[in-house]
Amino acid sequence: MRLLIFPNFSNPYDIRMTTGLGRAFTELGILNFVIKSPINENFVNILAKSVSADVVLRINRTRPDNLDKNIRHLSWFQDYDILNNFDFSKFLGDDILYSTAPSERFGIDLDSNVRQIVLPLGIDYDYDKNLNNVRKIELYDFGLAGFLPAYNPDQDINKKIFKRYHFSQIIRKFPILGNLLITRIFSNIICSDLPFPFNTALNNLVDVNYKPLTGSLDIKLMEKKMLDTIKIKISDLKKYNKNYRKNKNSILNVPFNYLKNSNYNVYNLALKRAISWSCREYPRYLDRIKLINLCEKVSSNIAIVGSGWEASEFSKYCKGVLKNEDLTSFYSKCKINLCNNTHGIGIAQTRILEIMMSKGFVLSHTSKYDKIIGGLLHYFEEERHLATFNNKNFSEIAAKWLKNKNERYVIAENGYKYVKENHTWLNRAKQILKDLKK
Repeated sequence: MRLLIFPNFSNPYDIRMTTGLGRAFTELGILNFVIKSPINENFVNILAKSVSADVVLRINRTRPDNLDKNIRHLSWFQDYDILNNFDFSKFLGDDILYSTAPSERFGIDLDSNVRQIVLPLGIDYDYDKNLNNVRKIELYDFGLAGFLPAYNPDQDINKKIFKRYHFSQIIRKFPILGNLLITRIFSNIICSDLPFPFNTALNNLVDVNYKPLTGSLDIKLMEKKMLDTIKIKISDLKKYNKNYRKNKNSILNVPFNYLKNSNYNVYNLALKRAISWSCREYPRYLDRIKLINLCEKVSSNIAIVGSGWEASEFSKYCKGVLKNEDLTSFYSKCKINLCNNTHGIGIAQTRILEIMMSKGFVLSHTSKYDKIIGGLLHYFEEERHLATFNNKNFSEIAAKWLKNKNERYVIAENGYKYVKENHTWLNRAKQILKDLKK
């Protein structure tokens, strides 16, 4: 078997994930090729054939139109966006749709013939390789590792953006001309950012419909509310499918199909990007701001690592941005390591696994989805592997665990052993190989 693996984005997080998965397959004797950036749909088949791949695995992507039928396609969805042009009807009988939670939790509508399997994220099996070199000295009561999404409600109004956006809207409304591929791309290049007051209006909808630190975010529902409010159809923000060249493999059609599949081939890229940010990053911003506010009621001995905090009201707690290999030491210096999760999916990010593999103590908020498959308490046992809190009892719970050092250490050790045994990329690779044989 030969496996070709693609990330969702060419960022450090995605590359670490796909590289870790690739290393695990190599450990199991499976030849694999990890591509460190996503590529256009039209080139997936070309690349797969060039390395004689039997299986293509892509993060947050569905099967490409022109992928040879004898090549199996594995999709691994870690979140879902109705604004993207995901066509789940293209799955073949041997394809598999993996997701970090059941498809209905993501709001994905699947045909009955699509094979869907819940598969949480993992962590490198040797993530703890430097653990013996880390001294367990607790310097901080609370620690939070994670960026703060950029949000400045007092930002000055940029008149140039207003003018560019207004001009791009005029172009879009031209009869016939406005729907041409070149026109859509041109109007989106003119203005790919929404004027800030429009962003604020979208964020206000989140304020009304999302309660921080509850893990209750429904991205699909939130996007629909925004689109209904601004009177825009979902189809207007998806990539257009009209005039797709029938001879997809012809080299003469590559430039056309490349442009057709680009992010600029939507009705309004600025609006699409703004809605996506408000539905994903703004709730994360609200979560993390509230989390530090709650901590301050218990102790001011707080340490935060990650970008964005230096420009916030909590800059005094900011310890800079750490490299991934330095996080193990940071987790060990914190009595309590805080986690937040906007959508209540248990292992939809690797942070909680990193903390446990560093023998750190985890405190995360509860969610109504905790005990369903994909939820936090579906995978971990409360007060055995980690601890939880809610908006009403944070001070009480935090004070309890700050006092009970020995119990914290026992729970941290339990969490470490459990993750090491059950939640590495090696576990995930074994599961995928087992699924492929069925």
